Amino acid sequence: MFKLLTGLVFFTTLVFANTNVEVSVELSPAGSFQLKSNKIKGIVSKKGDTYTAKDIKVAIKLLSSDIELRDKHVREKLGYPKTKFVILEKAIAKQGKGKALLNVRGIKEKIDFTFKEIDKRWVEVNFSLSLKQFKYEKISYIGISVDDKIKVKAVLPLK
Repeated sequence: MFKLLTGLVFFTTLVFANTNVEVSVELSPAGSFQLKSNKIKGIVSKKGDTYTAKDIKVAIKLLSSDIELRDKHVREKLGYPKTKFVILEKAIAKQGKGKALLNVRGIKEKIDFTFKEIDKRWVEVNFSLSLKQFKYEKISYIGISVDDKIKVKAVLPLK
């Protein structure tokens, strides 16, 4: 039984070790931070030269900047606990470029992204978005404001 559990933990670590998302946020007048999570639900499928994904979910509760107060503010802005996930509802891509429908706080917007196949098991996806797209007005805290453009990088499992 111990060997079975050890094998299962090892297998799970291998399968999900590279899955992650990094959200880069620039601040004004200066500074930046990253939100990270290594818990993403969903996979990218490949058929021929076309890549598709449906319902890729990132739990808002698990996004972390390593600063508790900042994480609390981010979760509030993302509508947590009422909204549990940021969801990439559907995506289609070919030749390094794609289009997707992103759902943030129930607001769905089309986004463009780039991607590359890291190897036969992983795909890296990159995109930028505007906070205004998702109906955010100027976000600030004690005189420091968040720039409108957010960059996202995700490594997703490929099937």
